Amino acid sequence: MGPVQSVLIVGHIRPSRRRRAEALLNAGPLRRLPGGLTRHSVYRQGETVALLFDGPAAEREFLELLEGGQGELPALVDCLERVPLLPRELRRVERGSP
Repeated sequence: MGPVQSVLIVGHIRPSRRRRAEALLNAGPLRRLPGGLTRHSVYRQGETVALLFDGPAAEREFLELLEGGQGELPALVDCLERVPLLPRELRRVERGSP
């Protein structure tokens, strides 16, 4: 097993998507993660949500989940506002484009 990486996403639930976010959070949105991730956690304080992923390939696995656009995790991230570096920005940074 390689070194453990961590990915942390923090965002504020959009007012227009609170009902959807509540349904996802109450349903346990992170149960269906790839086996490569060794730990996943959701932390919440009011309308602020933090998602923490640890694993040997956490960054790659996390981006694949978001870019795939299927399942509960992308839906939950879509409910958040002010999330830095969404998948399209990450792709732009990786390519070195403006």
